[in-house]
Amino acid sequence: MLNPESTWPHQLIEHLSDAIILCTPQGEIIHCNSSFALTLGYQVSDLTGQYCQKFISGDDQLSCSLKETASPRQIRQSFLHQRKHPVAFDIEIVAINEGGVETDFNCLICHPLIQQVSLPAEQPDHYINLFNKSIDAICLTREDGIIIDTNPSFCHMLGYTQDELLGQNILTLCSQQWIDHHENSLREQLRSKGYSSILEKEYIHKNGTPLSVSIRLFMETSKLTGERFIWSIARSQSDNDKLVRKLKDSEEMFRTLFDCSFDAIAYFRNDDTCELANHAFENLIGYNQQELQRLTFRDYTPPGWEDIEEQITSQVRQRGYSDVFEKEFIHKDGHIIPISLRASAQYNEHGEIIGSWLIYRDITQNRQILEELEHSKQVLEQAGRLANIGGWSYIVGTRQIRFTAEVCRILGIPFRQQASLKEMLELFSPESQSEIQASVEVTVLLRTPFDIEAIYNGFKNPRWMRLTGRIKSSSEGDIIFGVIQDIDEYKKQ
Repeated sequence: MLNPESTWPHQLIEHLSDAIILCTPQGEIIHCNSSFALTLGYQVSDLTGQYCQKFISGDDQLSCSLKETASPRQIRQSFLHQRKHPVAFDIEIVAINEGGVETDFNCLICHPLIQQVSLPAEQPDHYINLFNKSIDAICLTREDGIIIDTNPSFCHMLGYTQDELLGQNILTLCSQQWIDHHENSLREQLRSKGYSSILEKEYIHKNGTPLSVSIRLFMETSKLTGERFIWSIARSQSDNDKLVRKLKDSEEMFRTLFDCSFDAIAYFRNDDTCELANHAFENLIGYNQQELQRLTFRDYTPPGWEDIEEQITSQVRQRGYSDVFEKEFIHKDGHIIPISLRASAQYNEHGEIIGSWLIYRDITQNRQILEELEHSKQVLEQAGRLANIGGWSYIVGTRQIRFTAEVCRILGIPFRQQASLKEMLELFSPESQSEIQASVEVTVLLRTPFDIEAIYNGFKNPRWMRLTGRIKSSSEGDIIFGVIQDIDEYKKQ
């Protein structure tokens, strides 16, 4: 009986160029050589101990043949490559004798119908995913042109299934005119440089129509076997045309958005000159495109903004874009324009910054509004002081009260921006505390305003205060906005 642990059959078959399997009548693989394992894209250790039936593709001719007693016997059987395509073999099954005694083990001598290439190393899953999902048509052939692998894009491009392509010579898919004019020079490029230039090639689709493609080839040598094989990467002219049209459409869309944008947009080179500007930027600054190309942005920036410009430049260099900054421009007619801006870097194919895109907004109107609001605030504060009125707000969710400085003056307390409802209630008389508390609760429940008079105990002598409130919804939840007014003089009249 053959001992599966014996070393002699392992050593013997490992040195054979034929693909060899040692297995039991049930199909369990006792050992196989590297030639067989690599033909299916595996390592020997991946197959040892497995059953042949696990890797069979199509009809199972092997299982019955292993149980027959005649020796030798021949069958044709397909196994499944690790990349999920079938590999067909002519197999000679020979019973093993040890010392003249027949054993229960068989030797399978496997001759692939298509000689498989042993790749330099099993490709990681992410390379296989790239191969299978690439939009480019990729084909792997032996040096003599026999196709041994294709990706789905290659099959789709030519209208064949993978099974129809495997084993064919790549030249049978090419037009004879192209072969006559280019094949020899292409082979010469591969032998001398290991790769070809990008060239135009003509395939023949399964339906017989010629198909123009752009193609590039690379030659690779297996580190395991020394065999040479060729990768071809192709893209049909129709796909190229689609990409060109898509790029053109994208450029036209960008140009439309660029020209019609309300924001002022400009592209500056590293020498600070403006290479491109839209109409909004020209209108903002008062110069046309030709005039801008003769100036740097420093020519229309007033003095004093050097630190801001340095911050913008530093941020763009470090992270590719800047925060929003405010600065000023000098219009062509001399008046100052307040602006906000943001910059983002433009890179070349080497990852180097070659310029920056900047988006500007005229904030003149914003500044005017802020100035008007500040003026109104000052007027209201003055009126509040004259009328002894201060504003407050109560955030229902947090039970916190915010108030203006005028409230602190009226109540005679140190300035603070907020306090809890409980803290403020304690400053009023017990009767007033209950009334204020009830008014707040009713307003929250029924969403009705309140207007009450309360006695404030914060001074040596109690004073009358008027409290009003109205509830509103906001991003912080429900808020009661109100005013407090000192009405003590009025109550004493």
